[in-house]
Amino acid sequence: MSATGRIQQAVRLFVLPFLYFASVLPVFIGVVATTVIVEEQIGLYRYNAESGIGSYGNIALLTSLLVVVCPVFGLTSWMIHRLESVPHLTLTDHLRRCAFHYVFTTILGTMFAVEFVGNLLASDPIYVVSRIMVAWVIAGCAIVMDALVSVQQRRRFARATEGSPG
Repeated sequence: MSATGRIQQAVRLFVLPFLYFASVLPVFIGVVATTVIVEEQIGLYRYNAESGIGSYGNIALLTSLLVVVCPVFGLTSWMIHRLESVPHLTLTDHLRRCAFHYVFTTILGTMFAVEFVGNLLASDPIYVVSRIMVAWVIAGCAIVMDALVSVQQRRRFARATEGSPG
């Protein structure tokens, strides 16, 4: 294998999964910004009379997740598939690409569970959506979007090989 081939393989194995993981931060910022815009412009803003501060509603958060997360991670995953130029995708390709996301999701899920149990033990059953939970959902969406793009690319490859004369 030539030096160029080894560099391309190293980039494919290590750099592209890290770039896919690094895309969580701008997506998180985009979700927060979109949530604030939707809340203030559409009027779904809720005011908590007890604490005197506003909280952003779940409808706006769901809207911003759908508008920002799905297209961004779908396009990012598709671009990484194109850059890797793997002829036939396997489950290990998905696991390699999303390894950071799986670790991140596990850590955030544990933190979220500890925070949730702490709220329950403190006799505070009302749970406000925290930043940890939003980041956890975003990382989970990244995993799901990569899996969907992988399945779509595998189906496209299967149709192409069925139709080719062999």
